[in-house]
Amino acid sequence: RRPDVVWFNQLPSASFFSAFLPADGPAIVYQAHGFSSAAEIRGGPRLGRRCARVVAVSEAVARLLRDAGVEPGRVAVVPNGVDADETVRRSGAPTSPLPPRAPGEVVLVHAAVLGPHKQQHVAVEALALLPRNAVLWLCGSVPPGADPGYEARLRALAAALGVAERVRFLGWRSDLPA
Repeated sequence: RRPDVVWFNQLPSASFFSAFLPADGPAIVYQAHGFSSAAEIRGGPRLGRRCARVVAVSEAVARLLRDAGVEPGRVAVVPNGVDADETVRRSGAPTSPLPPRAPGEVVLVHAAVLGPHKQQHVAVEALALLPRNAVLWLCGSVPPGADPGYEARLRALAAALGVAERVRFLGWRSDLPA
């Protein structure tokens, strides 16, 4: 079979495997995410020439792609989308009650698997710079095969920065919209 489009979700895969596809072969689409600097995007100009489209999950990622040399006309922004109403309907009962909220408390939610690549440590560091009425709810757990010590390092970081009482580890949530 000869597909019309080959889609890649990871930069190493897109860079490596696209080299084996014939130039007159299928269109290549790469979904870009998880970058914090243009320097992390290796081979941007080549990637931009080889890909029919490079899909960025945010305008910030699109800017990094352009800064890394991907042709602006090949970059399209398609935000990750979640139908919150449908998620609520499917989620059923919460896995555990949400923490109580104090009057005037500002809740920041970081929902993702716990791992350095999701940068929860940056959220904890940012919390230390915010007023005391801000709290951080970390919704997620360490996935199988990932670094099991990351959560412990997050807890130690929160303690070292004096915000441990303002960081709540809620685990994996099936009721995220709530």
